[in-house]
Amino acid sequence: EAYKKDTGAEPDNLIGYGYDGMMLVADAITRAGSTDKEKVRAAMQATKNFKGVMGGVDASYGFADGKLADKPLVMLGGEARFARRVSFVTENYIVPGLDGAIISYGVRFFGESLSVDLALVNVTTDIIFPGVPFLGFSYKF
Repeated sequence: EAYKKDTGAEPDNLIGYGYDGMMLVADAITRAGSTDKEKVRAAMQATKNFKGVMGGVDASYGFADGKLADKPLVMLGGEARFARRVSFVTENYIVPGLDGAIISYGVRFFGESLSVDLALVNVTTDIIFPGVPFLGFSYKF
């Protein structure tokens, strides 16, 4: 109700995912006892039974080349709607074996059945200013 009062719009699931992502980071920092990236990364990878507004959150493991990964991939994202059909978005990935993180930032446009992302993507270990362009589409069937 507070979100609807402030924005005039019904919250969608992306708002909940953004909130959960930020709370997951805060939880990892608290458990790590530090903002040191290696300690926070280890705390995030050890996350079990985190309860967010969108349900439970857990670290998950990938499967490639016939093998289960020994470390989870972690995605942190967020969204801030600044108009009825436009939001700032970010999706960031911590990938096992990658020294830095993959970060993206951009704008999402909403239609009735289609959303379009215009974003820039970077890797924290080798920044290319302002980033590599990315164009994404999601269609609701």
